[in-house]
Amino acid sequence: MNYEKMIMNGLNARDCVVLTRLLNGDFSPTKLRSSLINAVHMTAISDKLEKKKLITVNRSKEDRRSKILSITEHGREAIS
Repeated sequence: MNYEKMIMNGLNARDCVVLTRLLNGDFSPTKLRSSLINAVHMTAISDKLEKKKLITVNRSKEDRRSKILSITEHGREAIS
């Protein structure tokens, strides 16, 4: 991971945790939450990363109420 690049992109530790986990595939915000990231933080993080075009947020095909987060190529570049 390129920490200098992450800082230049305005990313904090929680943002990087989410982006790093998304490198392994697409997840719902619920699946991405951890002891470091609660539901409120997850919403703020996903909104921020989507605005920066580092992730995309789409509706789940199985449950239209649920969202699926995916890392973009720009997101991959921001943490590598």
